[in-house]
Amino acid sequence: RGEMLEAMDHWSRALDIDPRELTALYNLSLALIQQGEHREAVRLLRQGLVVAPNSSRLVSLLAWELATAPDADLRDAEEAERLARRTFDAYPGQAQPADVLAAVLAAQGRFEEAAALAERAVGQARGAGQHQLAAQIGRRLDLYRRRQVFLQSGTGAGISPQQG
Repeated sequence: RGEMLEAMDHWSRALDIDPRELTALYNLSLALIQQGEHREAVRLLRQGLVVAPNSSRLVSLLAWELATAPDADLRDAEEAERLARRTFDAYPGQAQPADVLAAVLAAQGRFEEAAALAERAVGQARGAGQHQLAAQIGRRLDLYRRRQVFLQSGTGAGISPQQG
């Protein structure tokens, strides 16, 4: 309903009660990113992976942050690749893990690989009827073809991964 701060407060309280409440942790992380609190989101995602190391949503979102955060000191393309490959390998037919890995490859300067993977992800998204996601990935694909990386704005615009 557009009451982000209230929602964030509820998610924080849910985590105080049960630190293993992954939906609250994931949603709070997304909200922090949207508020431009990337460092806190990374900290929370790392904390969540201690509790649930195999959560594909947390792994994917952390990989996304480590590859595309607006602050250079938060980015770690090597760790991001290790994480992104986990979800990509687990969900090879889905667009979002491919999108995350493409962003990681671009962050490493591997633009040809990133473009090829993003092109594949666009097709996967279209095939799944995810036209908005296909358009988002298509815009990143254009960047990779121009040998440019995708970075989020300070307020988290362009957040993509929502792997379930």
